[in-house]
Amino acid sequence: QALVVEFYKLVTMKNTKTHLSRPLTKRAVDLAYAHMVRKTCVEKETEEECFKSLNIEDFIKRFDRLAEGDAKEQKHMMNVFRNFMHSDMLENFLLPIVKNTGSKKYSSDVRTFALYALTQRSIAKGHEIEHFLSLFLRRDESSELRIAAFEAIIQGRMMTITTMDKIMTHMMWELDMEVFNYVYTTFEKMEKMYIEPCY
Repeated sequence: QALVVEFYKLVTMKNTKTHLSRPLTKRAVDLAYAHMVRKTCVEKETEEECFKSLNIEDFIKRFDRLAEGDAKEQKHMMNVFRNFMHSDMLENFLLPIVKNTGSKKYSSDVRTFALYALTQRSIAKGHEIEHFLSLFLRRDESSELRIAAFEAIIQGRMMTITTMDKIMTHMMWELDMEVFNYVYTTFEKMEKMYIEPCY
């Protein structure tokens, strides 16, 4: 924890005359810091307090200060959030962005990055169907967002025959060929995998 606190000084350093002012270095510092925090906050009983004490709120505020049209910086911050991964606060912050229910509206690709940032936590908590199925079934969403939602559902442990049947039935009237082909080939791979004795 002391090392993480020390490393945070690099995140907040304002000196523009060093290598830390270079864009790729600044991004790498953010990502490395988030990863270090995740590796530090492993005790479930104190996890949330640990994340708070190690400045996760500062990163959320940084994201909130970005202009709505600044997709490049928003996507970078989503990658940082993906490295943090295990935080109730972060989950509560990302879910409205993914579902597009917050006060600010973000582009489809930023929402897809938010979904990727939320995926591992949702799977770990068994929330992937609850969070992502309705999103996948919405035909007015972008292909990339729907495919990302489908991937999260498939990776999770909560996939049931009922859910699979719902998806397959929905695909019978699917108009987006990119989504249809992705789902079709995924189910095809799964079917072949389960026939093979090695799997």
